Amino acid sequence: MKESPRRGEAKDILPSHTANSVAIRIGTVCCRLECDDDGLIGEWRNRYSAHLTDDYADLTIRLEPVQQLKPDEVDSAIAELRFIHRGDGFAEVTGLIQGHHDLDRRVVVMRGDKALLNPDLQFNSMNRLLCMAYYTACKIKYDGNPPAYLVHSCGIARNGSALLFSGPSDAGKTTIAGLCSEEHGQVLNDEAMLVARPGTDGAKLWAQGTPMIGGHPSSSSQRLPISCVLLLKKSDQAAARRLDRVEAYVKFMRQVLNPAYIGQRGGRHVYAQIAQFSDEITTAVPFYELEFPIDAKLWNTIAEIEETLGKGAKPNGWKTTNLG
Repeated sequence: MKESPRRGEAKDILPSHTANSVAIRIGTVCCRLECDDDGLIGEWRNRYSAHLTDDYADLTIRLEPVQQLKPDEVDSAIAELRFIHRGDGFAEVTGLIQGHHDLDRRVVVMRGDKALLNPDLQFNSMNRLLCMAYYTACKIKYDGNPPAYLVHSCGIARNGSALLFSGPSDAGKTTIAGLCSEEHGQVLNDEAMLVARPGTDGAKLWAQGTPMIGGHPSSSSQRLPISCVLLLKKSDQAAARRLDRVEAYVKFMRQVLNPAYIGQRGGRHVYAQIAQFSDEITTAVPFYELEFPIDAKLWNTIAEIEETLGKGAKPNGWKTTNLG
């Protein structure tokens, strides 16, 4: 359902898609990408089809692609991106990306190499852009207090709730998504999930799929209550260890995506947000360290965890399963 435009909203913010734009919903905000490149618009509509919306945009990002990089230069260039800010303008130090923002009008303009907008790159800069777009829209809509945060995690819908398998790149999130057949659950996303702050809307703590692109083709905007968070550790055996809150807090903080918005200066507030959110989440839901082999024995361990949760295990108790 569309929301009415808010007082002071820029007149050029359109309520839905146009020939040169695509509107993407991320949680409770809508980000509209504009570009005159028909090929990119078509690719985005295909890749983000599960997250398209006709709602009014909270933020519009106007992308002006140019051709600068050679194919073999793209990945190394993206890995080294560093930004500087001057007034309402910003630029990557090598000049690959430049732009300006007017958050009062809910508009950001970015000029950069077209290759950086390719969602198939090893380092997905579109994921980074959507992350910053989400938090920038939250700056506008919620005065910088997001109702949910993006977390590096694979989300699996199972038994009416969401299991979050969290960890950095190469921790096994895509592997777990690949091991998830219909009998085990439904993959929501294998790259990043939105996780609500407890009590922000009076409802049970929830997780929701995002448009972030990982290594698994499934993507969903489904929202479900969280049953538990499993921090990944690759192993030759399937085992789960219940974490106390302090250990869970330290490990989980590293998996929260940087909540900086476009135009933000200084990192102290960002770190404080991550710390506060991690404290809230590790108090609200059970955390496990999950060791798993690359085979279906994983789901036997998950079933035992679910059985333990159903019996109301004590928050600081330990649960160890060894299936060899």
